Amino acid sequence: MLSVSAWYLLRKRYVREARANLAVALPVFTIMSLLQLFVFGPGSAVNVTEYQPQKLAAMEGIWETETCAPMTIVGWTSSANQTTTGIRIPCMLSFLAYQDFQAPVTGLMAFSPEEIPPVGLTFQSYHLMINLGVMFVGLGLVATLYYFWGRKLFETRWLLWLLVASIFLAIASTISGWWTAEFGRQPWIVWELLRTADAVSPGLSTGEVMFSVAMFVALYGLLFFLFIYLLNEKIQHGPDPLEAVEVAHVSSLPDSFREVFRRPRAGA
Repeated sequence: MLSVSAWYLLRKRYVREARANLAVALPVFTIMSLLQLFVFGPGSAVNVTEYQPQKLAAMEGIWETETCAPMTIVGWTSSANQTTTGIRIPCMLSFLAYQDFQAPVTGLMAFSPEEIPPVGLTFQSYHLMINLGVMFVGLGLVATLYYFWGRKLFETRWLLWLLVASIFLAIASTISGWWTAEFGRQPWIVWELLRTADAVSPGLSTGEVMFSVAMFVALYGLLFFLFIYLLNEKIQHGPDPLEAVEVAHVSSLPDSFREVFRRPRAGA
């Protein structure tokens, strides 16, 4: 609803409905982004720290066990040199993982080589997810500021375009989160019970596996096409007029929660 409302404002269509929808969708977007960053995200970090410490080390590129472990904002890991470079916040990983700035975080070198996940893929997919999450918070707060600042949000085209793009960025953030989970739990397909190498079905041929993968790619490609097609059709159609969806006239509807609960119910 947020992206569609922003699109209508950019195209100068259904402006009244788009403004009303945006006033509802924007607070939900902003609050949920803040909760994800400051409540749900740190909770997941504590869970990973307790049960999957090697995944945590790969997510942040921590090679040696260290106290006051930093959190990387953007960077790059080198498995060959066992180094991580980038923009880092000192001690922040220790705090997120243990609620203690000086707590030690176990590094990748404390584990046997066969227990270490693919560090580069895990590191980059994790930081893509995290950085998009931070961007959503910033986008929500800036859009809220522009909304209350003389309703400038409705005329600020660059900000409306970012709100339109947020639907696709949210999908990218979700996918990168799944990549982090899947890459980070290697070499286990069931954590510490069944290794991925041992889960291979010996009766399957290479051709059968390739056919299955091709079918999944085709199926998801079709679903993506249908999603874009149906979304575009609905957007082009626009909202139905109130007269077509309301049994009662708009003026007779309750205008506040107090009226909703004070009005007698039909048949009472």
